[in-house]
Amino acid sequence: GCSKPIVQDSEEAKAFKVLKAKMTDLKTGLPKTLDPNLIKGEDREGYQIAKEIPEILAQLPCFCGCEAVGHETLLDCFVDEHGVG
Repeated sequence: GCSKPIVQDSEEAKAFKVLKAKMTDLKTGLPKTLDPNLIKGEDREGYQIAKEIPEILAQLPCFCGCEAVGHETLLDCFVDEHGVG
């Protein structure tokens, strides 16, 4: 079944929400991903894919436990360096 998103009020979660708001593309309403060219090694491919299909990743949950830092979807993992490693 589906679970409700965990509401987080930590300072880290609040800071991420501010970052996400600043990174949101007004046309799509989705946060922009970090530029793949800023990422080294094999992680760059993940950021490139996130940049190409943000609307898909925005519909998928992430299972790494990152909701504790304010992430709501898999796309959120690629707004900053969280998706590295």
